[in-house]
Amino acid sequence: MSSDIARLATLRTTLAEMERPGLGFANDQAIAGTRSAIRMIEQAWPDERLQAAHAAAIGQGEMAERDALLAEIEHRGLHG
Repeated sequence: MSSDIARLATLRTTLAEMERPGLGFANDQAIAGTRSAIRMIEQAWPDERLQAAHAAAIGQGEMAERDALLAEIEHRGLHG
């Protein structure tokens, strides 16, 4: 479960590196593929599911999972 969210964070970091002016290392097709992968995970994790998973992780004491979910909640501008 949190592996999707962790992958999402990694994909966003990768995309940012690809798009850095003068430092980008990918072609348009690779950038489009990365954006598509990000959208797929975001669609699989609507806001309500994300917040429910975060609440469950808090209750179960799963710190790494909780932190990954919280980072995504903050990225979306939601309140955990």
